[in-house]
Amino acid sequence: KGGTRAPAAGGGGGEGCESHSEEHQVSPALHRYVAGKQGISPQLAQLAQVQVLGDRVTLKGSQEGVSAASALLQSYVAAGAQRDATTPMTHFLCISLATPEVKNTYEAFQSKHGGYDRKLFARSSRLHLTLSMLKLYSSEQLDEAKKVLQSFQGTASGPIPVDMKGLALMKGSPEKARVLYAQVSGDQVDKLQGLCDGVKKAFAEAGMFVSNPESGVKLHCTLMNTRWSKGRIKHFDAGAVLEQDENLSLGSIEVKDVKLVSFTKIGQDDFYAVLDSVTI
Repeated sequence: KGGTRAPAAGGGGGEGCESHSEEHQVSPALHRYVAGKQGISPQLAQLAQVQVLGDRVTLKGSQEGVSAASALLQSYVAAGAQRDATTPMTHFLCISLATPEVKNTYEAFQSKHGGYDRKLFARSSRLHLTLSMLKLYSSEQLDEAKKVLQSFQGTASGPIPVDMKGLALMKGSPEKARVLYAQVSGDQVDKLQGLCDGVKKAFAEAGMFVSNPESGVKLHCTLMNTRWSKGRIKHFDAGAVLEQDENLSLGSIEVKDVKLVSFTKIGQDDFYAVLDSVTI
């Protein structure tokens, strides 16, 4: 659907006070918190004129009114995204695992188990560890996320070496598996765990939506997932995979950075589009 055009005036946006304007990017998925069935939010309308078109919300009025309306709009967007379970995730924090060694080993694993539907398998170019899913529905929220991420610059004092070794299931029995993943091991896995937990906690404390905020990061790299079949495959028999490759080693990784990436856009090297990263 296209956007709606709905100006409203009052308070700081009264007549003769339209010398100032600001434009904000707001996902159409959150427009109902700005302009619902009853029109523009009365609180916003008292402060400034509001126009919603596409993914843009424009505020016009006095500088004082627009400034107050801007702060209120951002609070609406942030609160709406966090409390509404129907709004999709937009970004996530991750560590890329798509090194040549890991990709080659994983692609050989795929070929070995070619009897499974290809849609169950991850793309080798997008192998990663997920720290947390995020909901960032405005440019202001994205800027804040980048600021939090950059606060971890150099916190690990250099790369953290780990091994990707051993396969396991997320839930269920081997006969009715839904997610199969590679485990993380090595002498410094506890250091990596602490870093990942710290990043996730910092985002939660900054007031941003994070997935499963009460729990730590489960270090894993998903290799097979029924979700990628878009409902066509409910479960699969992972017995043969575990019998043959339970102790599979994908390779060693030197974790050097944490990335903030788009959940829906693909960037260079067929990895998720990277919006920011921090060297640890």
